[in-house]
Amino acid sequence: MFDRVLAACSIKPRESRIKEFRDIVNCLPECNRDTLKFLLEHLLKVTQYSERNRMHTANLAIVFGPTLLWAPAAQAHNIAVDCIQQNNVVDILLNDYHDIFDRRHA
Repeated sequence: MFDRVLAACSIKPRESRIKEFRDIVNCLPECNRDTLKFLLEHLLKVTQYSERNRMHTANLAIVFGPTLLWAPAAQAHNIAVDCIQQNNVVDILLNDYHDIFDRRHA
């Protein structure tokens, strides 16, 4: 689903992008979806202290993007470009967390 996730980042308008991310997340096996949700919830708690720890969503995306979303070897293009795209995905997941994971929108 790597290419689908990357493509979802450029979807406009925001509501359509969120719907696509919601669909992608719902396609994950339940254990992966629950783990992702738990991790994102924790990272959002970390952002509550960003004045002290400098870990706002963009910095967390830089740290966790390459770890959470890495390209399969056959799909790896350019490491620098892939990192930017991976960071963008994590940034969207964090910033739009409530809209993506809120069951009322499903």
